[in-house]
Amino acid sequence: MRALYCYVIAQFQLFVPLYYLIHAILLTFSSSANAKKWEVELATLKSNNLRLTAALQESTANVDEWKRQLHQYREEVARARHYAGKGGDANEVEQLRQRVAQLEAELAQKNEELAQITKSKKSEQVRLKTKH
Repeated sequence: MRALYCYVIAQFQLFVPLYYLIHAILLTFSSSANAKKWEVELATLKSNNLRLTAALQESTANVDEWKRQLHQYREEVARARHYAGKGGDANEVEQLRQRVAQLEAELAQKNEELAQITKSKKSEQVRLKTKH
């Protein structure tokens, strides 16, 4: 009975009031059948405690992720407000559009070069296969 008392204290630190209730019941009912019933109840409580602890840890992780996302969104909104506060400088916008068009043209050129290299590599592989 003393070992069960120590075990309950170690496993259910979060459920101290529940421990006192179980301890009082265990002291009141000392028969083997009742002790077995309370051991099952204790095992159920341990299982529930593990599930609740896991759920709490998952919730904490979710809250941390939401805080991180909120911080990113706030920074993005602050940048947008700053940009909007400038009055949308037309010259700057036009320069950005030109730069985007230039980058898109470079990307198209690189894609074309890549396609040509891939095509030449494939023809080289076919030529080597037919040679052997």
